[in-house]
Amino acid sequence: MSMQYDMTLRTRTVPRFEVDADDPTIAGRWYYRRCQALLSRDFGSPTISTVQCQLLSVIYLCCASFQNMAHSTLATAVRTANMLGLHMEPPSDMSKAERELRKRIWWSSYTIESKKCMKLGRPFSTSLSSVFCELPVDNHEVASTAGSDFAPLDENVTWLTYNLQHTKMFLAARKTYTALFDRCLEIHQGKKGCVIYEVPVALKRCANSFSTGILTLQTWAQEVPEILKTERQGDGVAFSTDLSPLAVEQFAPLWLQRQRLLLELLYHNLSMNLHRIFITYPTTPQLADSSGQSHATSAAEHAVSLTNIMHQIMTQTDILAGWHEAFQWQ
Repeated sequence: MSMQYDMTLRTRTVPRFEVDADDPTIAGRWYYRRCQALLSRDFGSPTISTVQCQLLSVIYLCCASFQNMAHSTLATAVRTANMLGLHMEPPSDMSKAERELRKRIWWSSYTIESKKCMKLGRPFSTSLSSVFCELPVDNHEVASTAGSDFAPLDENVTWLTYNLQHTKMFLAARKTYTALFDRCLEIHQGKKGCVIYEVPVALKRCANSFSTGILTLQTWAQEVPEILKTERQGDGVAFSTDLSPLAVEQFAPLWLQRQRLLLELLYHNLSMNLHRIFITYPTTPQLADSSGQSHATSAAEHAVSLTNIMHQIMTQTDILAGWHEAFQWQ
């Protein structure tokens, strides 16, 4: 991953005829293969480090656009986490730092799987009904023992708050996603296999149900701590689609600026993907007048907002320079 990051920052100095000389998608591939060979030795007796390496492998493969390989590796990571009991509440005889680490690793695997499955339209392998692990905490005591010495942001927010809010966002998005497709399946079965795009009444029912479900994600956005929101110029509102320019705080720590941006960019990306199911090409007046058109418009608005933010940040700052997930949204 570090090699991928480095390749995006380097100036091309090699001849164009050298195949893949500066291709960041396959940078470090030999190290990746070596990593997998070493990890295979741990399958019989995995450790916390095994799961961490597997999750990092998933991120590497995603950035390299090997989506099927990433999904397969992710399945292994989730199963390994289950073997270690990370989906259970950690034993009380463990140190607090170790308990919180186990929680963060489990919920990281949960959010990565949620993101991947929603992105590819594939079934989830984890279910909250079989998860008994509470969300990690983000207080100052835990933050001070978690391996980084970032200064606290305010009384109730630390550098770990981003991780907690990131997890809550995916819980909200996945709840909305699951409810939407459960409703579509219910209508599909009730109408004897109809396609909702061909039946105005069915599409309207899905749209009305979605209008209620998406409130969960919108409520999350409203409850994000103010310090994790990038301010807007004028009367603009963070996490909105009003297209107001960002007012980047110049003297804020780089890690904080990056957390703010990634949180909002991911929110727009998830919102766009959830709304886009209602993007249709109506063939009848009834379909054209469907209430689903408002959701299709929302998908476009979130896409434009994401594009505007990315353009401003990439042209005016170096906050997202390098190999972050955001590069896929350019």
